[in-house]
Amino acid sequence: MVKNVIYFSLCILFCSHFLMAQSVSELGDSFKRTQNLTWKEIQELADKENKAILIDCFTTWCKPCHKMDKETFSDSTVQSLLQQNFICTKVQMDKTSKDKHYIKSWYKTAEQMSVAFDIAAYPTLVIMNSKGKIVNKIVGFHNSTNLLAKLNASISLKETGKTPDSTYLMYLKQFKSGILHKDSLFMLFFLTKNHNDLENSVTLKDSLLKSLRINQSFNFSLPDAIRFVSTYLKDLPEFESLFVRNERSIDSSIKLSGFASYIVDSIIQSRYAMPFIESLGIDNGEPQWQSFEDSISKNFDIKYTHRNLLWAKIRWHEGQAHFNKNYKGHQEYKQLFFDYIDIYSKSIIPGCGTLGDLGGHINHMAWEAIFKRSDATEVEYTTTLQLLRNVLEIYKLKSGRYPLLVIDTYANLIYKYAYFYKSSEERKLMFAQAMDWESLAVQLADQSYKNLQLQFARSYMKMLDHVPTW
Repeated sequence: MVKNVIYFSLCILFCSHFLMAQSVSELGDSFKRTQNLTWKEIQELADKENKAILIDCFTTWCKPCHKMDKETFSDSTVQSLLQQNFICTKVQMDKTSKDKHYIKSWYKTAEQMSVAFDIAAYPTLVIMNSKGKIVNKIVGFHNSTNLLAKLNASISLKETGKTPDSTYLMYLKQFKSGILHKDSLFMLFFLTKNHNDLENSVTLKDSLLKSLRINQSFNFSLPDAIRFVSTYLKDLPEFESLFVRNERSIDSSIKLSGFASYIVDSIIQSRYAMPFIESLGIDNGEPQWQSFEDSISKNFDIKYTHRNLLWAKIRWHEGQAHFNKNYKGHQEYKQLFFDYIDIYSKSIIPGCGTLGDLGGHINHMAWEAIFKRSDATEVEYTTTLQLLRNVLEIYKLKSGRYPLLVIDTYANLIYKYAYFYKSSEERKLMFAQAMDWESLAVQLADQSYKNLQLQFARSYMKMLDHVPTW
């Protein structure tokens, strides 16, 4: 079975081009009528016809977006429902050199929507009532059956939406009058996002960024201020050192030990590690790790340097294992990973930090360096299985469901571990456990992920026959 774990950063590194978005004309009349309208004109049209608004937020590089265009939006039943009940528009969230004038005219609106609607994955369908209040968000690929169910549920809500409460309106009035205390602006910013207030959210964001750049400081005792600054650090590079110098104050304020370190790690990884890795090609030999280490140590202490050197090495090995047919560094790859987890496991931050973020990387290492290899030790199996189980539980806690690829890896790893290391009675019990997990993967894949479902089903049948899945 072939595992396709795709990481956006690695796609930037190794892919030479992106798929271009399907033209609106191929999507049916529901999107055609807004093809040349502004956002204001679309809102006015929805209000005039008393219809909900459906905003398809997509990017040109997003494969699930293209799949949804071709398979879901082209469905005649979906088209009929959209035409009768929605004013539909597509908003491109990225920028390319091939963008036409109309797409460029939406750049600013797209940026505002990304902030106000908390767009974190693509495609995201934002559904608003005719008065401009969000009533639903539909994230990820959905086939026509699933989308119809979600759209029908949204239709029943189209006259509802969050009504601003009196406290929010009071703070907003004080802000517009210029009398709201500066420390309360951070709180108000997050309130605007909770109320889906696009215009005021963007206004406050710009105002806060401008103020922070002028004052070069913020109140560490305010959790909302910390949340804001850490969210927009890419716009405030001058504040990076504050998270290094004030770790204890920041962690104490936000009541989350290790949070400041997590933010600093994110800075190092985005500013130093990923550009270094992206500058390397495939099969070009071992990178000059000393020069990378030196570049970090000039600005950060040994704790950050060591941790992020390990992280960068893991990411490099990850890319080589996935794309380089001549790669033979699996042993070093898994050892680096175990070193990273062993040394820094105590700093894992439930819900926002290390293990949650490493979920995809743990899954990739488990598949490439443990499951697909014949030299994994029993300790490596048990350690990796525990890591995968923790990842499953964290994802379930955060999103309400287990991630498909991690379920499949976990099931196959249980099966292979039992196959080689357990006695007949224990093996029988662990085979049953593995089949339960693989069966769950088949069920969760359903018709939305037919190819994966087929792969999972093949593995399940092999487990049923007690033959190798590798």
